[in-house]
Amino acid sequence: MDVDKLGGLVSFVGMGLDPDQQGYVKQLAVEAGWGAWATSKDVVARSQAYLQGIITEPAELRAFATTLLELAAYDPDHEWEAPSLTGRPTEFAIEALEKINKADA
Repeated sequence: MDVDKLGGLVSFVGMGLDPDQQGYVKQLAVEAGWGAWATSKDVVARSQAYLQGIITEPAELRAFATTLLELAAYDPDHEWEAPSLTGRPTEFAIEALEKINKADA
């Protein structure tokens, strides 16, 4: 899925992620918001809020991106799903999460 074609989504800039990683986080948010991935009510609600343009502040975006990447990288209930939905291996999520953590340091 080309999430850039959705338009209007706030970018995950300022977190140390490259454009490809930013697109990956957007895709995770879209998939969760549509109920295809990360079925936690909180994650789905936050994803839908992101898709509706409610989550826009840098601190909120960073926390949201971190949550999605932690699920994709380490959660045994969800880490296997992310590669099938995004075409990216689990290691891609781990690398993106490490970049955010490094930018926070």
